[in-house]
Amino acid sequence: MNQKRIKANKNQAGWKLLAGVGVLATALSLSACSPVESTDNPQILVTTNILGDVVYEIVGNTASVKTVMAPGTDPHSFSLSAQEAALFESAELIIYNGLGLESNLLSQIEAAQESGVATLEVAATVNPLPFGEEGHDHEDGDHDHEHEDGDHEDSDHDHDHGDLDPHFWTDPSRMILAAKAIGAEIIEHVQGIDAAAVQSNLDAYVTKLQDLDTWMESQLSTVPASSQKLLTNHEVFGYFADRFGYEIIGAVIPGGSSVGAPSASELKGLADALKASGVSAIFAETTQPEALARVVAEETGIDVKVVLLYTESLSDSGGEAPDYITMMRYNTEAIVSALK
Repeated sequence: MNQKRIKANKNQAGWKLLAGVGVLATALSLSACSPVESTDNPQILVTTNILGDVVYEIVGNTASVKTVMAPGTDPHSFSLSAQEAALFESAELIIYNGLGLESNLLSQIEAAQESGVATLEVAATVNPLPFGEEGHDHEDGDHDHEHEDGDHEDSDHDHDHGDLDPHFWTDPSRMILAAKAIGAEIIEHVQGIDAAAVQSNLDAYVTKLQDLDTWMESQLSTVPASSQKLLTNHEVFGYFADRFGYEIIGAVIPGGSSVGAPSASELKGLADALKASGVSAIFAETTQPEALARVVAEETGIDVKVVLLYTESLSDSGGEAPDYITMMRYNTEAIVSALK
């Protein structure tokens, strides 16, 4: 865990420059950092801190990784400074979530592509779901995991990204697909990378993700079937529901973005849906104000808990979710506790 906290602190600071056994960390904020002028290690730029953590696990000490978004950042509303924008065209590889999650970064990503920088839109590689099509047809917990093999002949990557859900990481089995795609892209496009070391790191991390997926399924199945329902702050748990057979009964902020505002009638409708569901919890996000969720809770007239989850960003190094696997475990325990 100490190693994880050191890593998360480097994410918040900016560059992770790893050279052999030497680790150089800085206490400056990202906006105050300058790109490393010279290093024997290649540079990989990652947009979200969740993907940054995954990339770091795969890369280890074979490359230098820079994560753009600090812990606690909402990717829907994040904007770059001029200095940060300049980093995109100096990277060897850009890894981003895609499907509209980082909408304010698209112009920089496209400009880097045009200048010859290799890029990977991770969400397009994991058989993305349309919004509102989370699966409810899993019988007796029998979930189809054929997608773990990476065989998606029917997956069309030339999508209208406004209709597809970018929040794939709430399903750990899809994060396995993402990790494999990331590892392959790093090996192919980063010059001088130790491919054997990257593959070894990837294999070890995939095993951890498989263990996480199994553990989550076991924990979430302890919630009575009648209570396996989620009302969330915005539409972020579609993949989670599809994987584990839960039902999404509504979102306080309609649509896939966290930027928006519901009407008074919509809030009342959510309160009525929550009362009818028989559950007494609303799941809000650490990156968003929880005021609207509390309005819905008060509108029900019953005792409703507002439970904060880490959904679109890790915590800082001292928080409950300094890395992806710890974040998913924390969220799972919080969901199970609230619904049981």
